Amino acid sequence: KRTGGNNMKLYKKVFVILMIVIMLFTPTFVFANERNGFCDTEKMNFARRRAEIFLERIGYDVILNETILLKNLNDEYEAVCFGIEESGYIIVNLNDFSVPEWSPTGTNPYNNVSDPIYNGPMNYYKKVGRQILSINDGSALKRTAVRYVYAAESIVDQEHYFDSFFEDEENNMRHINVEKYISGSLKPWRQTCSNCCGATASAICMRYYYDYVSTAYVSHDKIEREPLISLMRQYVGPNYTTTTMMRVGLQRYLNSRPVNNNARSGNFSFSTIKGKINGSRPVIIGTQNDSTYGNHWMIVHGFFESIVDGKYVIVNNGYGSNNVWLDITRVNFDKIVYFDN
Repeated sequence: KRTGGNNMKLYKKVFVILMIVIMLFTPTFVFANERNGFCDTEKMNFARRRAEIFLERIGYDVILNETILLKNLNDEYEAVCFGIEESGYIIVNLNDFSVPEWSPTGTNPYNNVSDPIYNGPMNYYKKVGRQILSINDGSALKRTAVRYVYAAESIVDQEHYFDSFFEDEENNMRHINVEKYISGSLKPWRQTCSNCCGATASAICMRYYYDYVSTAYVSHDKIEREPLISLMRQYVGPNYTTTTMMRVGLQRYLNSRPVNNNARSGNFSFSTIKGKINGSRPVIIGTQNDSTYGNHWMIVHGFFESIVDGKYVIVNNGYGSNNVWLDITRVNFDKIVYFDN
């Protein structure tokens, strides 16, 4: 009996040690009520694996670290943001396991943020008391101004989806991806005024032309952020720039410089963007997905295309970051503005 008792004690010690090891080396998460009542460990672990596989397939060998659960504007858990070691982040939706955005170099918008809220690509918020504040500029969100709530439909048969995904993983890794960038880099400027994203995008674009095409595009005394954004506000408008204002204003600006170029505009076209990026020219792109402003202007400086993972535009977001990947099916892209030469 003493021998049996000792063996039982030994088994218990081994079991406790094993549990401690598992707890130390297995990612743990804090869960709260989700749209279906809870967010389980299996779903969170799959979201992490989904992020890892996505990054592996496009050739990024990175380590994921911090895990931040994100609610949508309906107060439901909608996505998870994984930090990337050293720099960058990737967001995975917890309902359909899509990757709406990620960046290999951008600062994680949810670093040190309590009660984070995600309303789709580049719509970063936090709850402070009864208010919802923009992480981008600190402004308070008015619910009456919300035009879009980011909320993906849940996959009905998740177990089958998981099984199929992992079965296809090896084959999916063999698909050829196309990833292309303009030859130079865009200035990661933040807008210097409220609601002047159009002027900021125009200024970043003109500075690129000054740096990589011809110095005739900008007077030397206007090449820095504040004077160039201020100048572009005179042409495309100080606030809330429409597509017509952007195209007409940029054309007037080009006409004022000793250059031969024309501004064009049109509906969102991935093929047009690809053509311009292949010619090493940036494209200004507008979205109606911003729940605060309705419209937002950014600059595309690359694209990604894959049979498996879909199509992404790679943008300068106007908030200080280049290399932000946006899934074109997850953002309500509206118009593009580009140049002949």
